[in-house]
Amino acid sequence: MAYSSANVYNGSYALWGYEHIVNRVGGLSQNQTLVRNALKAAIKNPTFQSTNPLYTASFETLSGMSVERSADGGVITSIVF
Repeated sequence: MAYSSANVYNGSYALWGYEHIVNRVGGLSQNQTLVRNALKAAIKNPTFQSTNPLYTASFETLSGMSVERSADGGVITSIVF
């Protein structure tokens, strides 16, 4: 199936995964924690996703998805029924 936003959202295009932010518990300074939390908030923010060129060029919004995976590369299942 060819890539398109619609094909990702409905599960027809299966070459996708979730972004992960990983760090050691207690391994970040207070400033690093602030940066991590700001990044997490931006990633989840629909306005940021629709106006930031990094997202509009290579990311799809989580709110548009009608499918999900239990893990990266896992089986794609519907979340609408």
